[in-house]
Amino acid sequence: MEENNSTLFYGSWGWAEFDSNRTEILNDYELAKTRDSSRPVRTNHGNILESSILKWFNTYLPSKYAATSGYIAPNNYDLDYQILHYDVIIYLRNEAPILWVEADKDEIKTRAIPAEYVVAVIEVKSTFTHTSIKEAIVKLHELDVYKNDLHKHFFTSIIFAELLEKDTNKTKMIYDLFEANNLNNFWKGLILKNNIEDNIPCLFTFTPCENDVDIITDSLVKKISSLDIYLDKVGNLKIAGNGAGASLTKIKDKSWAVNKEFQVLYARNKCLLTYIWSRKQFLVFSIELINRLNGNNTIDSENPRYGRVFDSLEVRNT
Repeated sequence: MEENNSTLFYGSWGWAEFDSNRTEILNDYELAKTRDSSRPVRTNHGNILESSILKWFNTYLPSKYAATSGYIAPNNYDLDYQILHYDVIIYLRNEAPILWVEADKDEIKTRAIPAEYVVAVIEVKSTFTHTSIKEAIVKLHELDVYKNDLHKHFFTSIIFAELLEKDTNKTKMIYDLFEANNLNNFWKGLILKNNIEDNIPCLFTFTPCENDVDIITDSLVKKISSLDIYLDKVGNLKIAGNGAGASLTKIKDKSWAVNKEFQVLYARNKCLLTYIWSRKQFLVFSIELINRLNGNNTIDSENPRYGRVFDSLEVRNT
């Protein structure tokens, strides 16, 4: 295990190097925000965010996949069809013909991909807000017209760059996010950081459940370091406070590592939305993305063993 100087967290081999991918995306985004700040129309940081995420996907994903912004060509004769642009299209690199390529003034290329080779579409948004959630869901609903043409493993996702501090108490945005459950093959989504503890990402996903669950917290995020999660004097894990949680990873026999979590849960109509901030979420999203692209919905919680990051726990004599 590699130690972090702060002693607040530590990780398995390569954890800091792997997380630097998220850092590079956010650094590009923050620089673009700074340059955008004095412009009358501030859109460049969103374009840079999209470009940086595409660059990471094309470095990270196995070579049989590629990512591009661009268009999806349906497999039909509908003469009234409109060609629509999408932020991130992940497609089968070795099989898909590229119907055409366009380049903007910055030489950023967009491509047109036949629908049958498209495995995923990801909408990219700068901030996690009421408006951006609604816009992302509306955009992904446009894909309903392709539902009979897309690859058999097809799914959708949303990536947000950040949750701003001024929005952290707007818990009703969870109700907006819940509408993503009505999308065709929505998988899960990611928020790369929040503005009160920016090295913590969030993952949100949907699972079946039996009972309704109401939101019991008054905040969309809390500092992981402030959560009341600790070990008592005999080594028992203790968790207290609304939204506090933990996940465990088996390191070896009788030895477990812990990830502190801040959770918001909401369930209606036998569907549970889990919205969880934790140090591990960028790695979880990245590994599960490849599994999902390959059509595998089952996750081995103990693999891979590289790149893992865990929280150190305080021991209290109580």
